[in-house]
Amino acid sequence: MTRAGAYVGRAGGELARRRLDGYRRYASLVAEQEAALDGDDMERFDLLVKAIEALQTEMGPVDLHVDEVVESIDAGSGAHGEAVEVLRGAIVRTERIRDRLAVMKKAQAHDIRQATRTAPRARAYLAKEDASVPGPARIDVRS
Repeated sequence: MTRAGAYVGRAGGELARRRLDGYRRYASLVAEQEAALDGDDMERFDLLVKAIEALQTEMGPVDLHVDEVVESIDAGSGAHGEAVEVLRGAIVRTERIRDRLAVMKKAQAHDIRQATRTAPRARAYLAKEDASVPGPARIDVRS
């Protein structure tokens, strides 16, 4: 490995294994996030966003050391293939989530525009209805 800061030796191998474990946790959280989105469970989705942020705080940005981690794992080992597949799956899921959120955002923006256009007409209609309904009968008790 020619890259400065690459993981080398036993300590480097341990660091690479810890990073790979972090990537596994990240991939698991992203899979849960996609399931929460599928189930329309936005509360769970938000909790998972926070969990991913906490993991990224712990590990640093997930993509920061990808090359070093993958390069440090023996290409002939099953761990190397696993690292590649874990990262590939997480990326694919993340892209699907991002695309779905963009569609949802667009739909919500449409709904907000619709409500903004409809609200004044509804208020005007209700004001006319309120004006046409006689109020309660009043009795003058002062006389």
